[in-house]
Amino acid sequence: MLLEDFLQSPHFLSRIEASDEVAGEVIPLDDWEVASKLSYALWGTMPDDSLFTAAEAGELRDAAALRSQVERLVGDPRVEVTVQSFHAQLLEIEEFYGVSPSSTFYPDAPGDLGELAITEHELFIQDLVFEQDGGYREMLTSTRTFVNDDLAAIYGVSGTFDDTFVAVDLDPAERKGIFTQVGFLATNASSADPDPIHRGVFMAERIACLHIAAPDAATPPIPATEGRTNREVIEEHTEMPGSICASCHSTLINPFGFPFESYDAVGAFRTEDNGFPVDTTASPLIDGEPTMVDGALDLIEALADTADVHECYTRHWLEYLHGRPESEDDASITERLGDSSVRGELPVKQLLIEAVMSPTFLTRSTEELP
Repeated sequence: MLLEDFLQSPHFLSRIEASDEVAGEVIPLDDWEVASKLSYALWGTMPDDSLFTAAEAGELRDAAALRSQVERLVGDPRVEVTVQSFHAQLLEIEEFYGVSPSSTFYPDAPGDLGELAITEHELFIQDLVFEQDGGYREMLTSTRTFVNDDLAAIYGVSGTFDDTFVAVDLDPAERKGIFTQVGFLATNASSADPDPIHRGVFMAERIACLHIAAPDAATPPIPATEGRTNREVIEEHTEMPGSICASCHSTLINPFGFPFESYDAVGAFRTEDNGFPVDTTASPLIDGEPTMVDGALDLIEALADTADVHECYTRHWLEYLHGRPESEDDASITERLGDSSVRGELPVKQLLIEAVMSPTFLTRSTEELP
């Protein structure tokens, strides 16, 4: 019964912040609360002896001592699990397992393509963040990735490969960053064709932080191509003037998806679709304005140069680290970190440091949420 009481106690199930000393419009967390919040945000577990000692000595109210502890936490290998977990959730890596290309259209596609894409993704994040000390700009634009023999064949990389993953540089005329890798492209595709709708929705919502209304439940399925390109089918199906679909598809969804028509359902680069040249031109809404792009690389460069996109990435990180939805109080830190990121001056590890050093992380509201 004693163990049952322990396991059901709110103090076991929740990290309770009970400080009540008001400072202006917020309540600063005490040293023990800061230590716990830092450790669980960055390591996913309780504080170590060093952090407990700093809390007991009252050092975590001092900015210099706090920064020293935060830098130590971010420099520890345990933070790697947090970084991988964040990107796995942001980019929906579990969906990679569902990749199942048609053996009729792609007879040479490996049966474990989804698992291979997950391995590539994890190695890419590990290398970029912890070996290259890269930031979000590099994540969007880097041509460096990791392949085995199966992925090398899809990417068209020359050389001798086996089932071991090795670092390679992809053709910069065909690939840039995480969204021209197999995982994103093959996941957002049917078994036979690329899916510009799902590719577009993902880019608009997750990467540009644009709101898209839920589709109508009665939306009919995509018809067969029947001598048309994949893009022509999608345009005719979703952009008919006056239809309920057109308002979102023509301005928000399709313009983010059509630039990726150069990649087929397994993520291989292509210049033709059903015997016709692919059309990758579009005008996605970037920084509040329709922006003309020609292809995925053009789109990615435009996104990498846009502060709103970097603020979107920062916003996702703040929500993850704080364990709550975005707050109006986060706006200043989001804008500051987004501005540094778009200039290429904010590696991911430094972003973590600045995020948990922010006032909104180290305080709580005087008003409890209902």
